[in-house]
Amino acid sequence: MNRIITITAFFIAIFGMTLSSFADPILICQDMTFKAFPLIPLGPCESNVQLEMKASIESPCQENDELSWQVSMDLWADGTVDRLGSSQLNVEWLNQWIKIDRYENGQETQAWLQLQAQYPDLILHDELYVTYIVPTSSADVTVMLPGFILSTHSNNHIATWKITDNCGNNDQCNQSFVVKDTKAPTPICISIRNFIFTLEEAWAKHFDKLSFDDCTPNENLLFTFDEVLPMESMLLESHYYKKEEGKVVLASEEEYTAGKAYKWDPDLKSAAVSIFFFKPGRNEVIVSVWDEALNTDYCIFEMHVEGHPYMYMTHKLSGQIKTIDGRFLNDASVINESILPEFPLQIYTKDEGQFIFEYLPSQTNYTIHAEKEDYPINGVSTLDLVFIQRHILGIEPFDNPFKIMASDGNDDGRVTASDINEIRKLILGVKPRMINSSWRFPVIHQDFSMKHIFPYIEKYEFLDLNVDTTGVDFIAIKIGDVNGTAVIDLQDKDTEIRTSRVWNWAVANQTFKAGDIISIPVYSNEETDIYGCQLTFNAQNLTLIDIEGGILQPDESEIGRFENGKTSMSLALAHPMHVNTETPLFTLQFLAEDAGSISNNLQLTSDMTTVEYYTKGFQVGKINLRVNQNSTQSQVAVYQNEPNPFNTQTQISYYLPENGPVSITIHDMMGRKIREFQIDGIQGHHAFEISQDQIGTSGTLYYTFKFNEFIETKKMILLDK
Repeated sequence: MNRIITITAFFIAIFGMTLSSFADPILICQDMTFKAFPLIPLGPCESNVQLEMKASIESPCQENDELSWQVSMDLWADGTVDRLGSSQLNVEWLNQWIKIDRYENGQETQAWLQLQAQYPDLILHDELYVTYIVPTSSADVTVMLPGFILSTHSNNHIATWKITDNCGNNDQCNQSFVVKDTKAPTPICISIRNFIFTLEEAWAKHFDKLSFDDCTPNENLLFTFDEVLPMESMLLESHYYKKEEGKVVLASEEEYTAGKAYKWDPDLKSAAVSIFFFKPGRNEVIVSVWDEALNTDYCIFEMHVEGHPYMYMTHKLSGQIKTIDGRFLNDASVINESILPEFPLQIYTKDEGQFIFEYLPSQTNYTIHAEKEDYPINGVSTLDLVFIQRHILGIEPFDNPFKIMASDGNDDGRVTASDINEIRKLILGVKPRMINSSWRFPVIHQDFSMKHIFPYIEKYEFLDLNVDTTGVDFIAIKIGDVNGTAVIDLQDKDTEIRTSRVWNWAVANQTFKAGDIISIPVYSNEETDIYGCQLTFNAQNLTLIDIEGGILQPDESEIGRFENGKTSMSLALAHPMHVNTETPLFTLQFLAEDAGSISNNLQLTSDMTTVEYYTKGFQVGKINLRVNQNSTQSQVAVYQNEPNPFNTQTQISYYLPENGPVSITIHDMMGRKIREFQIDGIQGHHAFEISQDQIGTSGTLYYTFKFNEFIETKKMILLDK
């Protein structure tokens, strides 16, 4: 006979009393703000983020009770966990952030999959960072995580903290943190004593004299009067506003004209006041400068107003700035110099590159020139060096005087090898700017024949101005950019380089220990013809000793060495060079500072110099570095297509240990065959190119690669054009 004994009441009576004698652990969440600033000169605005959390418990559940910790960080508030700390992770990860990638060589890694299985309730990022947290005692304790660098962002980041004691009691809370620019800009105003009214209105930005901020580019600073910001919800719209009872409210055009309100121009990023805002005689003017985080500071100057705005006969000077290929250049600075006390005046080109100086007193001399100092590397690449080199050698001389002007990197009025060296230093990241300015602006009304190039005129001079004058036009020349790829507007689509060309490189994987000297031959996976390339190697725990030439022969002037393990390279060839798969392109030699492997420590990036190469037809392509797991490859290998997804063309790279027929079959998700390609396979690394027109459909597809007994299927995604 079966006997059933009920012990529920006994368990509650005995153990329920015991459980009620101690308390759950408690987390004390406090939101944190980290101050951002450039960690390196001219670098991005960042902060070293180091989170901490405090826990307490009144009565531990048992003697020597320990608290186990877990924290998951959702950076950028996008729903995925980017960083994970836990007392259940590998103890060797203590006091450091270890990167765990989901994919390696196109395959999911075991380490990432194990972590996702261990934390099924979390959506882990494909590039996950993890750290070990030491369990703590049940007394009041604070846990501090290792620091990491994070840039400014408008979103708050969320860290979800959990603690659990030895009896399974737990607590959880969310900690919000943000990296924020909190430092106000440095305002610098021009000095004015006497101001002769010649304008209907005055713009706050015109009183600026090189104000600056640590985190906001000069061109993005905002300028207002009297510490009054426009309607914050309307910073991207033109509007009139005023301050009323401590609040900013909308105003009318009539109030502005009467000098009782301000006007906001989002393109100029400046407020204006009408002439009636000032009174005759002494005026104390306050110009406020705001950064992108709306931190603000101001400068004060005294302005003595003389006369009336309409007592003078006035005229206009107007013009336009275009690039050599006819694109309008907005946000260029145009400076008007004169002996009048309020000069020089500075305005910025607006729609269609236009500018206008109004209400200029008659019978006065004026000199006008243009300036623009944006990112010097904009539009400048090794392909420009190819063209300059071919010009110098007489292989393909420039037939355009503006390209010769753009080639003058060292500003000596000639185009020589010294210009190539100067521009290359910029490309490599060795110098932040060239000797020459980033932009030059010759006046359009001069002789631009090939016989007369240097020196060119960059200023208009008007003596005793007595008529309105239009056509004060300039040509904008981006120094170093001879092929016209500089982006001059965020909406500028003409200069975007879109390519499906991929040049696959390969190195053999090696393991090493500290102190080893490592030689890494770099091979091309396919035969091709090139005019050059540029790239950055990122080597962790490896110090570059030398680069030994192979097919390519880089010298020291074509290499940039940096202390952070990065090496940039820029190779420009006057004639196309044929590349094979048997001879190394070059060989990298490193000294190992710590133990590791090539697959984990060497990457091809665009950190210092953008990764790209140039085909025989001067087309731009990407370079992809593959790390082969075997030093001598004897098996068939097929790689993920590049690019993927794609919308025009893609390449499937593969390796054959011997000659033989190859078939590549494309089929859809239902298994229906769409297209089959037959190839006479040749031993070595090769790539097969497939176009959208050959497939004729879009969506998720699969390709099956067959060679003798070898069969492998991979997924690819074809986007609509």
